[in-house]
Amino acid sequence: MQRTNFLVFFILLASLFATAASAQNYSNNSDPCSNGSNADIYDRFIGVCELQDTSQVIPFDSSTSPVGSIEFGIRSCGRGSGWFDWSCATATPYRVQVIDSASSGTSFTLTNSVGTTVPVGFSFRRSGGSPIQLQPNQWSGGGYAFAGSVNQTSTYLELTVPSAPSLAPGVYSNTFEFTLEQQEHCGILFCSDATLSPIEFAVDLIIPDRIRISGLEDMEIAANLTGLSQGQQYFCVYSQGAQPFGITAHSGTGSGTFLLAGIDTVEYETWIADSLGGSPEQLSEGIPSILSWAGHLQDDCPGGENMLLDIRIQQSALMNIMDTSYTDTLTLTVTLD
Repeated sequence: MQRTNFLVFFILLASLFATAASAQNYSNNSDPCSNGSNADIYDRFIGVCELQDTSQVIPFDSSTSPVGSIEFGIRSCGRGSGWFDWSCATATPYRVQVIDSASSGTSFTLTNSVGTTVPVGFSFRRSGGSPIQLQPNQWSGGGYAFAGSVNQTSTYLELTVPSAPSLAPGVYSNTFEFTLEQQEHCGILFCSDATLSPIEFAVDLIIPDRIRISGLEDMEIAANLTGLSQGQQYFCVYSQGAQPFGITAHSGTGSGTFLLAGIDTVEYETWIADSLGGSPEQLSEGIPSILSWAGHLQDDCPGGENMLLDIRIQQSALMNIMDTSYTDTLTLTVTLD
């Protein structure tokens, strides 16, 4: 009878061990930034520091890639080899996931105040490691590819925005969830691998108003005493999202009139057009243009400038001139509509 009872007890105990080894264990991130020694058992093994409930404000800069990098720390460890050693003793590999409830495709999403949704990307990397591109609501590829640590290790979520140059200025936002899952790690009888209960973080991508003029150079115009004297050059106006802009021209010599200065002065005309052959506008000195033009989507207009400056001197302005050389400093100012 006693032998039978012992066998039944042994079978029940083995069943209990098997259940404990296969159960899903969750960390609630109660000790995110230290070594986990003061946390409950499974919270000891995972700590994600300085990400939970944060608002990540990322200003867009067209000169940087990725657009933004969110730095935070991760502790991923498992129990020791002793029977009852439940300390954070062994570095445990893990994989990660970013959850986007608004996405049903292959891109994460950000949305502005008028409901415009744009696709964005996230990649994840440990300090000194290579990034792995993430897919929404899926575990990172490559298995448990990220090495764990018993101490906090710097990690990064890197944001890419393929359509950023074409976005209208404004704030594009979303709230995401981050989770990680440890590779199975077992000591004597019990396993200590855990999964992080998803934690929230918000992202605000700031697309600023931006406009820049470039490519203008000094011009030399040969006088034509029998007809129109004319000089032209192309230049670039870049604006975020190709926003429309106007131009104001200022003469360094004239006021209300464009004037070249020598011993006397010579009046000239300033015309502006786009490089696609649209109708030009003759500007009045110091007065904003009536027309507006679309900016180029890229700074310095790779592939060709988008605007044309046309300087004209009528034959009548050259009658009775007293000098052989005339100059002016012409300043063009571009302003978003």
